[in-house]
Amino acid sequence: MGCSRTLTIVLLCTGFYIQVNADTSTYSFDKAKDYLAPAAQWPAWQHIVDQHRLVQQPNIQTCSGPNANSEENEAICTPRQLALAHIITHGENLPDRKKLQLVNRFVNKRRYRKDRRSNSTALALSEKGSRNSWSTLASFLKRGGDCEDFASAKYFILREMGFKADDLRIVVGWDRREHAYHARLAVRLPDKILWLENDNSIMRFAPRSSFRHIYSLNEENIWDHNRPEKSKSV
Repeated sequence: MGCSRTLTIVLLCTGFYIQVNADTSTYSFDKAKDYLAPAAQWPAWQHIVDQHRLVQQPNIQTCSGPNANSEENEAICTPRQLALAHIITHGENLPDRKKLQLVNRFVNKRRYRKDRRSNSTALALSEKGSRNSWSTLASFLKRGGDCEDFASAKYFILREMGFKADDLRIVVGWDRREHAYHARLAVRLPDKILWLENDNSIMRFAPRSSFRHIYSLNEENIWDHNRPEKSKSV
């Protein structure tokens, strides 16, 4: 699919669809016109958010506590969960830039696994949700994942370290150099926006970046960054 073609994102179980013409403008957290819908209107993503709150957060607390290595918590506090709890506990009091470096390196050690049900990323959805899914943080740490899973893992870990949801966005776009969809995590600091990549780099994108922003989300909302017409599906 060429970059100049119009793409369609269908939000599952909602009455909305968006026609997206990708552009290369600088990413912004603050454009009210980019707002699309509450994140709850995408059930596949909302399920991951709910699982994090209901399962992963209590597990992190347990594995960060004094009884993490007790026999009763053995099934919960696996080596992966203990490593996650250690990273969060160690990183909570670091400066923001150090937190980003720590989380980026930790997550990027996981195995990259292409989503077998789709040749694209989370951009490509079907009404049955059969072409793509997001991974929970626990599942990602165990099995790895594809680019949106790397980005969402960084998102949830940084949330546990104290970053606000408003300052974190999983951004999906089209990489003209790679001719593929890709997801990155954008982090807003007081004086800049930084991007966490899968090669451990942390960068700022220039306006001429080859990455065309298409849409983004956090646990609360979804944004479309290309000023499409928002219409009711028929």
